[in-house]
Amino acid sequence: AGLAAPDSPFQTRRRQVIPAEFVDQEPTLANDPNLTPEVPGLTDAESIENWDLPFETAGKIRAADDSYWNDYRTTPKGFISLARGQELWSSRFGSITSFRIPKTAGKIDEVSHRLLTQFETDNARLGFKIVPIRRNAIAASSGSTPFDALFLALSMFVIASALILVSLLFRLTLNQRTTEIGILLATGFFRSLVSRLLMIEMFVVAMVGAILGILLGVAYAAIMIFGLKTWWLGAISKPVLNLNVTPFTLAIGAVCGLLVCFLTIALTIRSTRHSSIRQLLSGEMASKTTSNKRPSFWSRLLVGLCLAGSVALSILASQLGGEPQAGAFMGAGFLVLSAALIAVYLFLNQDANRKTPRLTLGSLASISGKRNPLRSTLTIGLVAVASFLIVAVSSFRLSPTEEGTAGFDFIARSDQPIFDNLNEAADQDFQSFSLRLKPGDDASCNNLYQSTQPQVLGVPAEFIESFDQSETGFRWASTTAVDATEKMNPWRLLQQPVENGAIPVVIDKNTANYSLKIFATGGEYTVEFDSGQKVVFRVVGFLENSILQGSLIIAEDNFVQVFPESAGYRMFLIKSSDGSKSQSDVSRIATDLESRFSDEGFDARAAPELLAKYQQVQNTYISTFQTLGALGLLLGTFGLAAVQIRSVLERQKELGLMRSVGFSRRRLGWLVLLENVWLLATGLIVGVGSALVTTLPHYFIGGASVPWLELAGLFCIIFAFGLAASALASHIIARLPLIQSLRV
Repeated sequence: AGLAAPDSPFQTRRRQVIPAEFVDQEPTLANDPNLTPEVPGLTDAESIENWDLPFETAGKIRAADDSYWNDYRTTPKGFISLARGQELWSSRFGSITSFRIPKTAGKIDEVSHRLLTQFETDNARLGFKIVPIRRNAIAASSGSTPFDALFLALSMFVIASALILVSLLFRLTLNQRTTEIGILLATGFFRSLVSRLLMIEMFVVAMVGAILGILLGVAYAAIMIFGLKTWWLGAISKPVLNLNVTPFTLAIGAVCGLLVCFLTIALTIRSTRHSSIRQLLSGEMASKTTSNKRPSFWSRLLVGLCLAGSVALSILASQLGGEPQAGAFMGAGFLVLSAALIAVYLFLNQDANRKTPRLTLGSLASISGKRNPLRSTLTIGLVAVASFLIVAVSSFRLSPTEEGTAGFDFIARSDQPIFDNLNEAADQDFQSFSLRLKPGDDASCNNLYQSTQPQVLGVPAEFIESFDQSETGFRWASTTAVDATEKMNPWRLLQQPVENGAIPVVIDKNTANYSLKIFATGGEYTVEFDSGQKVVFRVVGFLENSILQGSLIIAEDNFVQVFPESAGYRMFLIKSSDGSKSQSDVSRIATDLESRFSDEGFDARAAPELLAKYQQVQNTYISTFQTLGALGLLLGTFGLAAVQIRSVLERQKELGLMRSVGFSRRRLGWLVLLENVWLLATGLIVGVGSALVTTLPHYFIGGASVPWLELAGLFCIIFAFGLAASALASHIIARLPLIQSLRV
């Protein structure tokens, strides 16, 4: 078929080609400049003379050529058969470069769908690899760390503290309205009706609180997100987090908050059913006071069992490592905390008058704390649990150790593969191990996204054998080692034969658990790379807090067989040959290597510095969790204030009698202050003391790094808040008409 001549030629404006116009005759199938692929600087040139070519064309372009360019651009001048073209120009890359689809094939969407389906079916034959970009992005956005579950779990004790505070405050409200409740009952109102009236009233108040809580919760979440993007950036590496608030989640929070508050208030109202109308009319409400019984055998047995369980868990923890060790220490601490709180309750519940103490303000404050043992124990427990968690969680801060770096001073990486042996340098005063690298996703803790194609490292046999008699080495969290040789050097597990196509692999435990969702050794993990290659790995060991985070580590022989296209070495572990060189000498070694292999993009980084960056993630999470603990401790101090105010109102006649026999208002204020300080100090001592059972063994083993000064400052601030709450109760005493209360 011939070419139809256009009525107006092609034009070029600002590198954009405007098609030719055909008016008198329709263009034929041959009039198709798109048969030639676009080449910037060539196909968008205004004329042939403006072609940007790597060779000279002066004197070789005819006027007819330029005229053809104006009318037809890249439209081919001749056509041959497909078979002849494949015979002349086929290569190892294939024999077809493009497809032409006629309009009669259907609509664009239909054709696209059929093509994608066919490509996916014939991907092996055609060389196509369909990558579901959107699906992969959604899967990756699920994240490597479950922030929601993590914060919710660690917020439970704050929620429990808030509920205890709600109960105490509502009981305080009931104490202030006992006369009103008594009048309602005396005039014929049923208790059930009065209870419903109080429930409706408190429900309205709870709704207002839920609305305020939603606003404060969103503000708190915004502050946390801002902190993770600024102060605590080490936990996420890049400021990619954004606050996501939806009406559905706000509704869930409001409904759950209302339900738990409603149940707490209902139980508090139920606990007042034993108060008689006469007591209520006189402004009193029945409350449990101390008993005259000694602690029962079963109570003392329970305390003994908790302490024995704590000792057993501490001994077990000394034989474990990693998270099992941390869990055992935490369990031991919680058992000690439980035993201490039970012992406190038993002490408060025994007869306060069995031995007459010297009547001082301190002894009177101690006796007042025994008036309601359960309430005092709850208040002490509220402070103790919060302080325990603050100290215990702080003990799991990490710092770089010799086991995390295995004695290596630097870890280096190059942009291009290096084929030289670094150990063959003339002035060689260091030892290095060259590792093969298959680039992929960063699967370390610094990557918030879910990793689907982690990078793979191939370690040489020399690296594995170096740990046979080495005094320093990586710490192992768990392995599948059976024989003595593998137990002594678990790296030998990488040299096991490949079974059913599954390659032995070692992974850092943090990488396995959080990024790859692998929670136990011995299983298989399959990775499908963008090239379409599927590789099955068999997990034979977990490293613990190492500089090799974020990678799948296999033997070099297996690496070469699976990834033959990844030639050379791109990862290097470097340390001084005798281990006695100063830091400046070791830094000079790294600088010399960077200069020697600068063309390959060689970049060395201090191993302790890299390990500290990885550990900064966990340390940052601990800092955020400490803020939750501090919030719970503040709620505890407010609970102390509520208890003291309630105690003052309950003891109005008693305090009036003391006032009438000569106690000044100031002295009574000091008495209430000492009572509050006694409860606060007891809570802090119980909580911190129980946490020491968790912290000190972990500290002496070497796995803990406790910020003692920071914690001391935090507890001093909390203690100051407690004193301020006590001052509020003392101020109430100064304003109460205590003498007049004796006339009631």
